[in-house]
Amino acid sequence: MFSIHVFAQRSDSVSVSAKNAMTWKYEYCAELKDGKLVTMKEGVLITADAMLDNGIKITPDAYVIRNNGTKTALKNGDCVDADGNIVMQPRKENRTEPKK
Repeated sequence: MFSIHVFAQRSDSVSVSAKNAMTWKYEYCAELKDGKLVTMKEGVLITADAMLDNGIKITPDAYVIRNNGTKTALKNGDCVDADGNIVMQPRKENRTEPKK
């Protein structure tokens, strides 16, 4: 009697930092440009208010305005996810390099 076993394997070869880079690519992030705090999306300066699906507004001058009118100023390096949560952008200097 012959038996054939097939094992499916999921390839998770993408590193954590690569996954973070892919995720962060689509967020609104506050950055200093020429001494002024601005909002960037995918590396491009936004010049008009951006509206998230849930109604939260992000302004070009790095403010998050919630549906209840609460206005929160972003700091350099803060990002806003698709739900309007303010999170810190991962930085290269915070990543640990493998020791040689």
